[in-house]
Amino acid sequence: MSLVSDIINDALFYIGCYGPGETVSSEEQSFALRCTNRMLDSWSAEKLSAIGVRQASYALDGSGQYAFGVGQSWNATNRPIKIKAASTIPSYGTLSVSTTIAANIAVGTKTVTPASMYHIQAGTRVTVANSDASNTETTMVLAITSTTFTAVFALTKTGPGITVTAAGLPSGLEKPARIVTAEEWVTVADKTRTGIFIEDLMYDNGWPTGNIFVTPMPPAGSVSLWTYEAITNFVNLTDAVSLPPGFERPLVLVLALEMCLPFSRPIPDGLPQLAQAAKLTIQALAAEILGTPMPGAPAQPPQPGQGKQ
Repeated sequence: MSLVSDIINDALFYIGCYGPGETVSSEEQSFALRCTNRMLDSWSAEKLSAIGVRQASYALDGSGQYAFGVGQSWNATNRPIKIKAASTIPSYGTLSVSTTIAANIAVGTKTVTPASMYHIQAGTRVTVANSDASNTETTMVLAITSTTFTAVFALTKTGPGITVTAAGLPSGLEKPARIVTAEEWVTVADKTRTGIFIEDLMYDNGWPTGNIFVTPMPPAGSVSLWTYEAITNFVNLTDAVSLPPGFERPLVLVLALEMCLPFSRPIPDGLPQLAQAAKLTIQALAAEILGTPMPGAPAQPPQPGQGKQ
């Protein structure tokens, strides 16, 4: 772990802006800090500053669009490079559908119609709550049509006026969503649909605020997002920064090369080669995180006598 000032001072030391026992002026450090952040912005655009995958959950409220970024409704601590994966974790509230069963019914069936915002799927388990507390709650198997389901329940004893309320979904469910492109998103015919689970999710990667679009629109629950995170810009010279293994040396070397022009310093012998090799290290780290091919080395020109026979 280093201070921001350490990274900047080391880069300036490489190009001879100051020597042992000397210090860098605050004006020079402030300028170098701005240059450093511009370089990090450029690395982010080049997909070179990926430092890992982060998971976070965000609340769903029935909307089809959510602002995504620092300070927005879906607040990310760092603006992500891209979304890797998403899944819906539904809410488990009751469906607010109840009926009173006549007295002396030991075993029976009841068809209830859930609120339209819930799209119950075949095979889902639900429970029954009885107004008579001495009756045990039951488990049910569902027979489903497009908008209704049949609850098959069994009571341990008979009793008058037993109220049956269908619950939403059991806990522990999670369903992946498909990450789609803008071209795929526009092919979704009905974006007003509601449902428990998100099927398609599109991130526009907008600036300064990104937007995430979802369909169907769950009324509650949360979405779990796995995002590729980038190195954040530095704020204060006195801040301590903890960079992933392998990032700090390339940052210092490439920054040193960048500072030669604005500080009117000659490029030291060997620095361009060191900076190029260091940037290749970052490219390899980013490719491993993002799962993208490592940029290949430039093709070598054919040597004399190596042409086609």
